[in-house]
Amino acid sequence: MKPTNFIAGVFEDPELIYRAAKKMNKSGVKIYDCYTPFAVHGLEKTMGIERTRLSIAAFIYGCTGFTLAVILQWFTSYMDWQINIGGKPNTPVLVTFVPVCFECTVLCTALGTIMTFWIKSKMFHGVKPDLFDDRQTSDLFILAIDADSNKNHDAINQILRENGAIDIRTKSFDKNHSLIQ
Repeated sequence: MKPTNFIAGVFEDPELIYRAAKKMNKSGVKIYDCYTPFAVHGLEKTMGIERTRLSIAAFIYGCTGFTLAVILQWFTSYMDWQINIGGKPNTPVLVTFVPVCFECTVLCTALGTIMTFWIKSKMFHGVKPDLFDDRQTSDLFILAIDADSNKNHDAINQILRENGAIDIRTKSFDKNHSLIQ
């Protein structure tokens, strides 16, 4: 399998990486990802990343939890184990279902959203991260560009240099995210 090649610009300041990403976007260069030690406001829009659909998934997980709670309570109260208390008829009292429905909705939403986030962002156990530099999670900012899909490497290097990159590196990763060079 062919390795994936990247051009990585290393920055020390969040303003510099933001400016470089903006220039790359204006010149039509597709940015693979930006690695920052903390959130840089507006960087995702500059990179061209669309709004996440995680909230839609969370809503679906919440509806699933609510439905499961109602089915569980209906089955246990009226089908499996009917209890006649004080001679009152066994009519559904939905007010008593509210706490359990709320708790199951929150539980399913939380667990489903966390699992979806881990799978989508490849953060589950055993996955090796793409590390362009050992300090990228401490104090450096990395702008990674897929070198295979962007052919004008000289222009990319020029934009990175003009916008304050302290180092420009070429990295290759195989399909298992292992560093080749």
